[in-house]
This record gives sequence, structure tokens and C-alpha cells, in this order.
Amino acid sequence: MRMNRRNVLVGLGTIVAGGGAALGTGAFSSVRADRTVTVNTAGDSSAYLGVSVTGNYAVDGGSGDAVEIDLGDSSTGDGFNDDAVTDVTGILTLSNNAADGNQITVGFDDGSGSQTATRTIVVETDSSGDVVAEVDFELASDDGSGNQKTLSDTTSSVDVNATVRTGSETTASSSTADKTSGSLTLIAN
Repeated sequence: MRMNRRNVLVGLGTIVAGGGAALGTGAFSSVRADRTVTVNTAGDSSAYLGVSVTGNYAVDGGSGDAVEIDLGDSSTGDGFNDDAVTDVTGILTLSNNAADGNQITVGFDDGSGSQTATRTIVVETDSSGDVVAEVDFELASDDGSGNQKTLSDTTSSVDVNATVRTGSETTASSSTADKTSGSLTLIAN
């Protein structure tokens, strides 16, 4: 067989194809690489989900501490009327402080990890377990679904309001009462 350009090219092509089949495609199955991760924390008002005290019924915990809602203590004379429904507006303001400017949705944990725009917490029961005082927390407005509020950008915010029900005005039964007294969890996605 005479050696010409065509035979040389066919021969080289065969060698390259055979070598590729023998050595694989060049893909790999795993890589291990060390990377550093930095997580910064901030106080509630300057975190990605800003939680700011806007009313008289909350206290800013200071640098790094959580905001605390304090609806008063009837034993010190600054409690709510018995057998009454009291609306308290603008306790907190939730704002979108996300560095990337993307929208976030906020709501309360309904006890199962899902978001809801309202949350009832029993704050006091009597010795027989009957509900004496409960607080309905609610977002001032939701996205129309009743489950959350969408904060579209860093200029968006929503207020947290509360309705305090005492005595005969309570609606929760002792069997279905939320026993997480003193705890309100916000969810932001």
C-alpha cells in the first residue's frame, strides 16, 4: 500500500479515535476542594429581613439580640382590660433589606413550618386549662392569598398588628390552643 496524504489522514484519525475510546471521554466523577464560607449576623433592624420596633409594645434587643414583644403585665397595672378585644397596630415593621434586592415573602410559622398571615398564640390559661388571654398577630396586608406578604424590593415593608382577646372574648379552646406561649416565629423566603 502506497503512502499518500489520504492514507496518512485516515491512519491518524483511526489512532485518535482509538485513543479516545481507550482513555475515556475526559469527564470526571468527583472533585474535592476546600472553600471558605463567611456568615455575618446583624441585629434585627439591619438583617436581610429587617425587624424594627415601631410601637410601644416591643423592645429592640440591642446589638445582635432579638426584638421582644411585651404586651404588658396585668399585675403591674399596664395590662389589657378583662373580657375585651383590643387592637394594637404597628407593633413591628418588617422590611426587605436583602443585599441583592430580590423579593422576599414573609409570614408567621403556623406551627407546621408553613407560612400564614395570621397567628394565634395563647398567652395565659387558668388553673383548669381554659384560655384566659390570647393574641392574634397579623400582617397589616398580605399578597391576596392570606398566607404571606411579598416584599418586592428594598423599599417594601409591612407592619405587624395584634388583637388581644381576654376573658370571655377568647376564641381558642383549651383542646386546640397553641401551647407555644411566648413564641412567635417569622418565616422569610
